[in-house]
Amino acid sequence: MKFKKECKFCENTYDALLTECPKCHEPNPDVDALTTKNISVYPWWKQIMFFGVGWLGFQAIGIVIAFITMIFVDKTTATYYAIVNFTSYMLLFGALVCISIPKFGELFKSFKSYKPYVAGIVGFIAIYAFNITYSIILQVLQIKISDNANESAITSIVTLYPLLSLLVFGIIGPVCEELTYRVGLFTLTRRLARWAAYLITIFIFAFIHFDWGCFSSGDTSIIINELINMPLYLFAGFAMSFIYDRFGLAGSITAHTLNNTVSIALTIVADKLGV
Repeated sequence: MKFKKECKFCENTYDALLTECPKCHEPNPDVDALTTKNISVYPWWKQIMFFGVGWLGFQAIGIVIAFITMIFVDKTTATYYAIVNFTSYMLLFGALVCISIPKFGELFKSFKSYKPYVAGIVGFIAIYAFNITYSIILQVLQIKISDNANESAITSIVTLYPLLSLLVFGIIGPVCEELTYRVGLFTLTRRLARWAAYLITIFIFAFIHFDWGCFSSGDTSIIINELINMPLYLFAGFAMSFIYDRFGLAGSITAHTLNNTVSIALTIVADKLGV
């Protein structure tokens, strides 16, 4: 795994993924560095922090908030899950912003061009096209699919708290996940190899949306439904990783937030119309 590189001209030691020496601005001749100009390169230890806090830290925050919330709210209600999710994501967002300091501007280098936004919109369309195509294929094969546990829980929260859901699940959540799995995990594993970054990030991103509790349910149909839903998350993970790799954080955030906000908006409309 590549962490440090010594500049041949000024002998300064710097991050191996940077495209140039920050001291003398001599270009980094390594092939890996030449293909990382669009991604947000923080020091490797901060990449670990982004991923660690965004993944394990989020789980820990959720457990603490859940323990406190169940004292006041019935844990079988959608309100309980709403409080836990909303509070956890907001606290996580604050933590990830703190981690990004003092190189906060590093996150915004890709936001200055229109190309990442276009790529994000195209990525969003590709994700939706894949979802529709996959659904049609399943219908032709007469395979039934329904929302997995993750989507079902979100839907129940959205119907009760539509505006907060748009803010948290539509914007804050996707931003947190992009900082965690793209700025953190993808860039960190990019130090191994490009293919490794894609493979590891795509599968971990997909599996965090998988309900592992389905195996303890003893219901085969629930397990099968979770597995059938996996390709949707795998493709979304690939699309957002590709956009981040080629166009930067602005592109992957655009694709992710569009995907979530449109989905939530459709859920709200369907609920209001009683569909």
